[in-house]
Amino acid sequence: MGLSVTRAALRAWALERLKGEPAADTSLRHRQEDADLAGVRDADALAKLPEAERQDWEALWAEVDRLLTAVVGP
Repeated sequence: MGLSVTRAALRAWALERLKGEPAADTSLRHRQEDADLAGVRDADALAKLPEAERQDWEALWAEVDRLLTAVVGP
């Protein structure tokens, strides 16, 4: 899954969440645990990426965390 596709999905989930759709929460949590995304989410895997790409992925995961915190609290 490319970063642009993931960002588009993140925007869609954020909009769903604003509309009160609980499925968005489940989708976001799933992304935090999905083994298929470990290569662009886990710290060891991210450390192997070029710096610019690593920073992009880290920003995306920070946004996922932010959205979930806004939804369910810390």
